[in-house]
Amino acid sequence: MSAGKYLAQNGVYITGWSVSEYSGVPAGGIKHGSFFNNFAGLGLDLDMQRIAHIPGAKIHFLADDVAGDGRAGGFTGSNWGFVSYYGNHNGLQVREFTWDQALFNNRLFILAGRSMPKGGEFDGSDLYCMFPSFMCSVPTTLTVNGSMPSFVTSSWGVRLLYKPTEKTYIKTGIWEAEPWLKAGNHNSWPGPDWGFDKAQGEYIPTEVGYRTNFTNDRYPRAYSIGFVYDTASYSDPLYNNRGQSRALYGGTAMNRRGRTQLYLQAQQMIWKPDEKGTRGLILFGAANLMTSGNATIHDGFVAGLFDWGPFASRPRDYIGLVGQTFIWDHRFVQGMNDTLSVHGNSAAGPIRKPWQK
Repeated sequence: MSAGKYLAQNGVYITGWSVSEYSGVPAGGIKHGSFFNNFAGLGLDLDMQRIAHIPGAKIHFLADDVAGDGRAGGFTGSNWGFVSYYGNHNGLQVREFTWDQALFNNRLFILAGRSMPKGGEFDGSDLYCMFPSFMCSVPTTLTVNGSMPSFVTSSWGVRLLYKPTEKTYIKTGIWEAEPWLKAGNHNSWPGPDWGFDKAQGEYIPTEVGYRTNFTNDRYPRAYSIGFVYDTASYSDPLYNNRGQSRALYGGTAMNRRGRTQLYLQAQQMIWKPDEKGTRGLILFGAANLMTSGNATIHDGFVAGLFDWGPFASRPRDYIGLVGQTFIWDHRFVQGMNDTLSVHGNSAAGPIRKPWQK
């Protein structure tokens, strides 16, 4: 405690964690057995006001390490990833290395360096990570679609956050889109990806929102609308470079560039047993809509209920219920049907339009 107080008085804050999980599949699935996964992090925050007398400035550093099986699919037969199996590869990497500057009496905040917009910075909610086997930080649609890799990695970027009032904000940013980071370990840090030679475009999200908390609202709420412009190139989910179905005719996937996505979020505490307390029932939802380009999921929707402190004697317990639904991209569905047809499976379903489930 004395060491921690001394460091804090001098503007140095250390953070870290290690989460280990052992999983077993004793029956069902496609293979029986067990596997292990570990997710660890070590970070350092520096208050540059205390250290170097620079008002409103901070430095953030966080490295994380992923080890073990990244998916349970080899046992369960499903490629759905659980939050406990973080990331898409093993490796030690920098999650954040940024300069954080507050200006104009804490109205404008500039964050520049290595960071990741998919860790809840955009399209995020503090409730999502309460469902660890379902989603975390952002809706699954934002995680799956687009060129940015898993949130355990990072790329060069700048984020601007402006707060016109206590309850409103506008934020935007631009990040180096590195689809290469999805393919494998970006070789510890700094690693070869710390240059700009592997960039294939830019990832540009923008969000406008209204958010309150218990200090300024008895029934806290959060509403936001955002837009993502992803300029990176990607492989068409259906066509080859001759405009034919790749499953039927083979060939190289058609290269395409540019996708956009609109998202909306709402979160509202709707009932409390004690008017002045913090326990209560929260209703929340989100919608992610592809507005141009093609991705695995065309549209995704989230809806849920969350009860903080269902029992007065245990105010930090919670009960949550959430559901997601996905509308698959029509080219992705046709590609699956064509693949089934090639393998002689007559059970291939009809080609569905983008607005159909």
